[in-house]
Amino acid sequence: MANLTLKKRIWILSGSLMLGIVGLSLFSNQQARTLNDQLKDVTGTQLPAVRTMTLADMNHDGIRGVLFETLHAGATHDQKRVDELVIEMKKMTLEINEHLEKLATLGVSKEVVVALEKANPLVKEYAESGNELVGLVAAGKTNEAEAKLSVFTERFEVLEKSLGTLGEMIEGDVNKARDGGAHATTLITIISLLVLIYGFFMSFFMIRKINQILSQLYTQFSATVNSMYTTSSALSKLSNDVATSTNQQAQAIQESSSALAEISSMVTQTTENTKKSLQSSALVFGLSNEGRSVMDQMATAMHAIEGSNVELKDIAKVIEEIGTKASVINDIVFKTQLLSFNASIEAARAGEQGRGFSVVAEEVGELAKLSGNAAKSIQDLLDQSKTKVNNALIMINDRVKDGQMVSEQVFKNFKQIADSIEDIQSQMSDTSAAAIQQQSGLVQTTRSVNELDSASKHNSDSANEVQKVSGDLGVESEKLKTVTRELGLLISGNDQTN
Repeated sequence: MANLTLKKRIWILSGSLMLGIVGLSLFSNQQARTLNDQLKDVTGTQLPAVRTMTLADMNHDGIRGVLFETLHAGATHDQKRVDELVIEMKKMTLEINEHLEKLATLGVSKEVVVALEKANPLVKEYAESGNELVGLVAAGKTNEAEAKLSVFTERFEVLEKSLGTLGEMIEGDVNKARDGGAHATTLITIISLLVLIYGFFMSFFMIRKINQILSQLYTQFSATVNSMYTTSSALSKLSNDVATSTNQQAQAIQESSSALAEISSMVTQTTENTKKSLQSSALVFGLSNEGRSVMDQMATAMHAIEGSNVELKDIAKVIEEIGTKASVINDIVFKTQLLSFNASIEAARAGEQGRGFSVVAEEVGELAKLSGNAAKSIQDLLDQSKTKVNNALIMINDRVKDGQMVSEQVFKNFKQIADSIEDIQSQMSDTSAAAIQQQSGLVQTTRSVNELDSASKHNSDSANEVQKVSGDLGVESEKLKTVTRELGLLISGNDQTN
């Protein structure tokens, strides 16, 4: 047992207790089955046998009572009652035979079966004697029945002894079943006590061994916890010092990085502004060139407008020619109306034969009238168009002269602006190149400082993490000391950590 591990000791203790419990359970199960069988015997055989025997004994006494009541009814000449009692006697004798037959089928012991076989002839004789005496009384032979009463009484007493013996046997079987249940209960109680005593001694022995092992482990564990607590305290102090130094270094590097970031931001802003100015000057130079081009186009357009004036003059001439043609149309209309009038006169003279021609002449006259009105409207429109064209020619000539003068002056100004912008653009290009070179140097310097700042932050984070871990280690050491103290109290009842 000295070399057994704690796990094996616990398994042995548990196995021993389980073995005892299983043995007790098996024995209890066996005894319970025995009790169950006895209970089935009592409920299925003994109690029904007692009840059947009781009913048979009641019928045995009832037959005698019916006989005496029949004799009394015969003595008083109550034939109706006698007839009723004859029927009741037959019923009772039949019932007592049925009860005894049922008793034989209940599975009683062999002794009871033998006694029952002996009692059956006595019951038969007793029943026949009772039926015989009741029949004599029913036949009016009461005196003869009273003379044979002594034989009936003798058979009654013999049967009563036999039934008494049978009842005692059945009662003995019931007592045996009861004694068997009590014996099984006593055995279960004794075995249970033995198992409890066995479990108590096994538990006491194993627990004492386990307590010794736990005490040794507790001593070693306590020493380890104290050493770890001392180490964690020293580590926490060192991590605090490293964290303080690292934080100071990180703060200095961060201040330098901030200053460089501000300078870099200003240089970047200057570079951006230079680039924007260079882009603006280029844009303005391009716009000035576009302005010169536009002015050239405008001058060309002015010359084109002068050419358009010639075309407008040609249009005016065409309008005058159309007016001349319209006058000719008016003359034709007048002559057509005159001819239509003459045709109407001639048609009137012709009478009925010239009526169709008269209608045609009227229609021609209406058409001539409409044509005259249209020609007049055309003449009016041509006069208005001629006036507007002439006015437009005068106004366009004036505007073209003014536009030519202004465009020439604007063209000269745009040329001077373009020359100045070209000089500014050259100077801005040189400034932008210098600013870009300066920005590149600052970016390289800032990148180096940022890398140094990142490394410093990483060191600071690591130092803070170490400080946090050392603090957590100290807390866990305190918890282990508390657990060790509680373990000592649990094992030996006193605190051995100090």
